[in-house]
Amino acid sequence: MCTLLSRSAGRTTDPNQAAYRARSVVSRYRRAEELQPAEAEVLEMLRDRISNKRILDIGVGGGRTTPYLLDISRDYIGIDYSPEMVRMCREAFPGVSFQLRDARYMDDFEEGSFDFILFSFNGIDYVDHESRLMILRNCHRLLSIDGSFAFSTHNRRADIRKAWDITRFRRERFRNPLAAAKTLAAYVAGMTFHMARARHEEFHQTYAIINDQAHLFRLMTYYIAIEDQITQLHSVGFDRVLPFGIDGKVVPEADYEHCRDRWIYYLCRRALLSPPHSAH
Repeated sequence: MCTLLSRSAGRTTDPNQAAYRARSVVSRYRRAEELQPAEAEVLEMLRDRISNKRILDIGVGGGRTTPYLLDISRDYIGIDYSPEMVRMCREAFPGVSFQLRDARYMDDFEEGSFDFILFSFNGIDYVDHESRLMILRNCHRLLSIDGSFAFSTHNRRADIRKAWDITRFRRERFRNPLAAAKTLAAYVAGMTFHMARARHEEFHQTYAIINDQAHLFRLMTYYIAIEDQITQLHSVGFDRVLPFGIDGKVVPEADYEHCRDRWIYYLCRRALLSPPHSAH
């Protein structure tokens, strides 16, 4: 994957990070307001447990999750590695703590600084494999003993549409000339991004990094099957892992192989006794 890791959150040659600074992407995140069903279910499950506790909101984007978390606790910090996203949050929620940070580099936070960490909307999927493990270890270190961590990640068993697949556009868009022109422009842009990024795709036994349709094929996205994600979490010291489908319901183990949801939410806790950090 073509990712250059810079310790500066504001300066990057990483195409994924550059996408999250693009005006069209920032504007889309500004409009996002609703919790996803799995997020709502997780927060309802944890509400009593994390009420007035220390919360870290990673990849806060436009602040979609902020009001829901503030309703649970005012001891809240939101972080993002996009300066534009952080600026937008500060404007929308004056007086709330938002910081420009890269989740790979959080050494200045003390161990056990938070009781709940949320990394929503697949944000962890836009770094390479080693950086992902770094983030998971950081979240483990930053949680209090028995603290909770929730995040979402793309499901490797989902159906992934290709850049050249015109069926990813709704038919009715072609009935209006202006909409058809915009659709054609989006198709060409998507193909252009895909041709530049497809050569960086990776396919491994336990995960893949794929140039999917997110933000017109700008992004390289990490995909992992449910059982492999659970193993990955166990290997860095999390336990009591619950996977949630798009509908907000827990996915039974018997259904792991049959689940085709585009992404899965995971809720887990920092284990009381953690194994050595041995994830690969």
